[in-house]
Amino acid sequence: MEAVPRVACPVCGRQLPQYAIQQHVNGCLEVECRDDARPAAAPSPQHRTVSGSKAERTFASSADERRGVDDEGDEGDEGDEGDEGDEGDDVIWLSPPRVQVTRPPTAASAVPAKIPPATAEPAAPPRWVAPIASEVGTLAAEEGHGGIELANQLARACAQLPPPRGVHGVRTTVCRNVRHYHQRDAAQTYACGYRNLQMLTSHLLTRPEYANLFNGRIPSLSALQRLIEHGWAAGFDPAGAEQLDYRVVGTDKWIGATDMVAMLRAQGVGADVVDFFLHAPTDQARLQERLVTWVWDYFSADAPTGQHVHTGRPPLVLQAQGHSRLIVGAERRVARGQVTILLLVFDPFHFTHQLEQALRTRSDWVKSIKRRPSSLRHNAYQLLVIGAPHPPECPPKQIIAALERHDMSRTVP
Repeated sequence: MEAVPRVACPVCGRQLPQYAIQQHVNGCLEVECRDDARPAAAPSPQHRTVSGSKAERTFASSADERRGVDDEGDEGDEGDEGDEGDEGDDVIWLSPPRVQVTRPPTAASAVPAKIPPATAEPAAPPRWVAPIASEVGTLAAEEGHGGIELANQLARACAQLPPPRGVHGVRTTVCRNVRHYHQRDAAQTYACGYRNLQMLTSHLLTRPEYANLFNGRIPSLSALQRLIEHGWAAGFDPAGAEQLDYRVVGTDKWIGATDMVAMLRAQGVGADVVDFFLHAPTDQARLQERLVTWVWDYFSADAPTGQHVHTGRPPLVLQAQGHSRLIVGAERRVARGQVTILLLVFDPFHFTHQLEQALRTRSDWVKSIKRRPSSLRHNAYQLLVIGAPHPPECPPKQIIAALERHDMSRTVP
């Protein structure tokens, strides 16, 4: 008689027959989903593990490389309320993310398939989805990590902000219903990916098609770590799982866009990545223009006409080497015949209560949220894009391949 394959539980490590592993994992998550576990001792300060680029995960962890943003901002337009911030780190030239191409690259204006209308019914959870304990929805807020809705406040602030001097046409499109979550402190640099997942989840739970995601709760950081390992155990992103040694629970390992996609797909979410990369600094401006144009086309595709409007699209996770942020909208401005697109970004590095106060009082919020194209100084970026849910009868692909790849390197004759 043929032996029954045995599989290790991603939560407790117990070896069980393959036919019994799902029920066992569900029980483990139901019992153990509790407060954020304190991370294990940090790895050597000389090297950290990051999954934003599958080509290179190890890099020198200077403060600029880890955080990837300069709070001082760059030289902005006269008359604007503060200067839109730029990333202040040095350029780190890496090879492009190692992702499999599923189809030829598309034009910069291409956007993913339309999100289901607001009347869509919540998708039935696939059989591989693990239930989440009912209390995890409030853990992040109780731990002082934010959890305040800021996207709607941002939309109102954009509408009330006078245009900078010399700008004659400004249009903004902003997501609805996004809560902001921040890292515990400046030393918790590894947590940005998890906080972005919490912010993204806060929006998805307001959409009918994803209302049942995570049992309608926002998972804590430790719950997200267990869910990532559960996704790996289900066969999603085997390359990423191997590079992180199949373990993130209780550690301070960075996670990147592909790790997030693996976890979300294992929960039935239609998640993909879009790659932007180059090989030489002379092509930086082309990458910047292509990425911000793609983002504007994405948000404006389902937006109504008007100067300051809400988009029907979910937010985008922007992954760079060492840091990730959530793009919640974009601004398009015209001055002297030139079009400039700015990204509207929620950064988990900023404290939620400070952003909330700045938006409420309309003071000094611009440089914390608006990002110019010139702030995109890395040579590789990934966008995490949310689409329609995967139907239970059609499991998503387990290999994480790029939905689109935009190579901005100039062709050498």
